[in-house]
Amino acid sequence: MAVTNNITQFKKHIKSILPANIKNQIIPRKIHAYCVGMPKTGTTSLYAMLDSNYRSEHEVEYQAVSRFLYSNPTKEELLRYFKRRDDQLWLEFESSWFIGYCAEVFVELFKDAKFIVTVRDCYSWLDSIINNQINYKNPNDETYDHTWLKVLFGELPQTYAEEEKVLCDNELYPLDTYLSYWTRENEKLLHVIPEDRLLLLKTSEISNSTETIARFLGVSSSTFDVRKEGSNKAVAKHNILAEIDRDYLDAKFEKHCAPLMQRLFPEYKRAG
Repeated sequence: MAVTNNITQFKKHIKSILPANIKNQIIPRKIHAYCVGMPKTGTTSLYAMLDSNYRSEHEVEYQAVSRFLYSNPTKEELLRYFKRRDDQLWLEFESSWFIGYCAEVFVELFKDAKFIVTVRDCYSWLDSIINNQINYKNPNDETYDHTWLKVLFGELPQTYAEEEKVLCDNELYPLDTYLSYWTRENEKLLHVIPEDRLLLLKTSEISNSTETIARFLGVSSSTFDVRKEGSNKAVAKHNILAEIDRDYLDAKFEKHCAPLMQRLFPEYKRAG
């Protein structure tokens, strides 16, 4: 085991010190792409599909990256950090929410890279992110921290609307915080990433889109392992939204998400 670890560390060291043009000769990238969807939009599925035949990772080093982002770095610091990180990891495909969070930096830094934006309807996304937050409130992994939530949503507020008491009781964020993020982040990704480098992929259609993904990446779909198409489904569902007045909830969805939902999911009909 010690020998294996030493070899792994040696390879990482070699990758970190070699110039990119030399690395491309010795350890060439067959593709260079990112899945940049928000958390709970299918990023695990994309990573798992490509993991067998490409150097693929899902949210690798995400805790260190989260803490770095929480320190409010300048653009120059972001560029240096992610360039150095890329030199060290030298991945072909990475699927991580924080790359979408820093989309402007990655578009500028890696001019030949392609980006898959996984997008999920605001209703099921909200339910999923809430389930995820509750399920990992007290994780078994003592190295786990919740800095990523602070990066995306900020600090928990001191006061909540009376209708959102269930969110307060469960140490969740207000509806305005979640839903404004859903709209703001998706709009940013569609605006910042050039159209010729962008593939928009609905979460519900990932499993039926292997040919589309393969064409976009310029590879054969036979290199994908659909058996490993990951799922990051909630280990438990808590039905928190069912405890909020339906009219109040609908008004929040309408306020924050209606125009973008109509654009991205014109055919969507919410269950009664």
